[in-house]
Amino acid sequence: MGTGTGGRRRRPPRGSAAHSLAEALCGLRQVSHPNVDTFTALSGLSPVRVRLVESGLVAPDRPTLTAYLETCAPNPATRERLRGLWSLSASTRPQPTPPTQVVPPMADEPARRRR
Repeated sequence: MGTGTGGRRRRPPRGSAAHSLAEALCGLRQVSHPNVDTFTALSGLSPVRVRLVESGLVAPDRPTLTAYLETCAPNPATRERLRGLWSLSASTRPQPTPPTQVVPPMADEPARRRR
């Protein structure tokens, strides 16, 4: 789920937990609510969010996963499988690098002039 060159989003590699989760959420939604508009109205998720999550371009956060589980009401085994995939994909997802900290000059340092 990271970004590619130019900041474009990439789909997770086939066989990864993130890819399996995206496919499972898409399949779950299609079985219980084939129409995306009906699903989004019931779940409170935006159509754009649903499409990004189901394509694997965006990782679902906990509220998104909960919305799928509550709206689609899968059986307990499917719930556990989805939660396990979510946990696994979250643990293997690359973490964003923290921004570098800019340190202001010390008060006793002379200011540098721009040329």
